[in-house]
Amino acid sequence: MKNKHFEKIGQHSALNPDFAVLVPAAQNGGKRSMNTICEAFHPLVLSQINKSIYYAIRQDAESIAYCEIVYSVHIYEGDTYTHFAGYIKERVVYALKNALRKECRNVKREPAMEEEKLEYFSSNDNIEDLLPLLEEREAMKKLPAHYRRVLEYRLYGYSVTEIADYKGISHQAVSKMIKNAINQLRLLINNL
Repeated sequence: MKNKHFEKIGQHSALNPDFAVLVPAAQNGGKRSMNTICEAFHPLVLSQINKSIYYAIRQDAESIAYCEIVYSVHIYEGDTYTHFAGYIKERVVYALKNALRKECRNVKREPAMEEEKLEYFSSNDNIEDLLPLLEEREAMKKLPAHYRRVLEYRLYGYSVTEIADYKGISHQAVSKMIKNAINQLRLLINNL
């Protein structure tokens, strides 16, 4: 038995989508309908994931956006489709911001020092040997956030190239930030 929505799909393209036909067809399992809907929202996805605010989740942003589109189509219960594009945009933006918030929370939970140094704290009984490490840790807290973050990435073993790609800045800028951060860290340790 053929569904009437599947017969009309051939008339619609990503440039001229008729959501009143495509959405019910996609909800009934129409893969071509879902592909057409995703193609229709491709410019929206590109415009959102290319925003600098989403750089921290850039690798996953496109997948997150398309998963949200598919999910939103499946749960859509409206009987009017005049505001369907706005509904999808709102859902995609919310999903990306939510993913960004989760990523920021995960970054904040990362330890401020390497695991080897933390093991050194617990295994060494001589307090005199611990003082330089404690001073370093206190000085790290006083660094500006952008310097502290770059140093932490280097401590985690990321290369200058990886940090530059992640932050969306040049390699020279990262190298200069690291140099300035180390200089400030030395000054802070000497003043403690």
